[in-house]
Amino acid sequence: MPSVEAISSLAALAQLTELSLDGMPIGNDHLTFLEHTTRLKRLSVNGTNVTDAGLRHLRLLEQLTWLDLRRTNVTGIGFADLRSLTQLRRVELGGGPVTDRGLTYIAGLEGVETLVLQGARITDLGLPHLKQLRKLGWLDISGTAVSDAGLPALEGLTNIAVFHHDRTNTTSTGIERLEKVWQERRRATQAPD
Repeated sequence: MPSVEAISSLAALAQLTELSLDGMPIGNDHLTFLEHTTRLKRLSVNGTNVTDAGLRHLRLLEQLTWLDLRRTNVTGIGFADLRSLTQLRRVELGGGPVTDRGLTYIAGLEGVETLVLQGARITDLGLPHLKQLRKLGWLDISGTAVSDAGLPALEGLTNIAVFHHDRTNTTSTGIERLEKVWQERRRATQAPD
């Protein structure tokens, strides 16, 4: 396992804009060096031992646009520390323990355009929190416990162009209804006065 000191030596790379630590045996303490890589735009810690507590080390990365936390131990609660990341556009949380409660904090990132929740532990109860993500154009809820009952919570998200929902408890009828609502609302906003 790399030492905190070894990973911290990367902090000298102040010009660093992209970093992948995928699959490395690292945890929260290893992320402390990121507080000094303020030019970082893309970060992936997919398949690591990072938890919500480690996200606080990312709060100064104001240029961050892409964050991959797939297969980590992040539930979403740690996003409360990341509200200052207004440039963040893509967040990937698939395959981890993200919960409905965690979605309340993720929803505070109003600039997010792509949200991957594939295989997360979310249900219909968490979807209303996503209403705040008005810029969302790509949503992946595949492999979750979401059903038709939760879909009305997504009706206001008319910018969604890509919607992955396979391996959920949704039906073709529920999806068709949601897509029809999106189409009608898009037409209504595009109609001339």
